[in-house]
Amino acid sequence: MTPAPRLRSKGLTNHYVVLRLPQPPHDEPLSAATIKQAYHAALLRAHPDKKSLASAPEDDGVTIDQVITAYETLSSSSLRSEYDESLLSANNPTGSGGTPKYHAVIDLDDMTYNEETGSWFYVCRCGEDDGQGYTITEEDLEEGRDVVGCAGCSLWVRVAYEIVED
Repeated sequence: MTPAPRLRSKGLTNHYVVLRLPQPPHDEPLSAATIKQAYHAALLRAHPDKKSLASAPEDDGVTIDQVITAYETLSSSSLRSEYDESLLSANNPTGSGGTPKYHAVIDLDDMTYNEETGSWFYVCRCGEDDGQGYTITEEDLEEGRDVVGCAGCSLWVRVAYEIVED
């Protein structure tokens, strides 16, 4: 089982991390049922008297207030849209003058290809979720998006690649 994100130690309050939902951008919008199910599971993990009932009873440092705030934000389509925009702007990989800010360059050949999703991934040092912290698709690369952020932390990497035409 993957260890839970340590929220309290870094002071993170990302609503998607609190509810253990995938971070934006999403291929398909999250359904209300998915968000509600994640909310209930997070309540069980956070509640001191209910932790033994949760499927993953480890303490990930999430408070009930954080769970409620995350649910209220993500269950409202307008609030979620605003929140997603603020996340994307906060995680913008460009610095002043449009200069990319990333901590490393990873060769595409060093990344692992996932045939099921049609994407490449690379494990981040934070150990994010399924060990697939940095994920990039062929479409991303074809459109020139070669700087990718980790799904579990604030680090960004640049993917080095070369387009080979047949």
